[in-house]
Amino acid sequence: DAPGWRRAQRALEALGERCRERSIAFVVALYPILVQLDEQHPLADVHALVARAARAAGAQVVDLLPAFAGGEPEELW
Repeated sequence: DAPGWRRAQRALEALGERCRERSIAFVVALYPILVQLDEQHPLADVHALVARAARAAGAQVVDLLPAFAGGEPEELW
């Protein structure tokens, strides 16, 4: 419930509302930091949290972490 997170949620909600009003697709892409690209990714819980908030705001969510899973981070830089 950090203030910054609450502002981010409100921003997602406002963006979702504006997209609906204008019949614009609302898509949120989550791009992982390129370290430890497996089930132990250090920000996997953050991806899930942001994805839930974005979906609640009406967004289609594309989490790119699975696309990078198993990759060697140093090969992706």
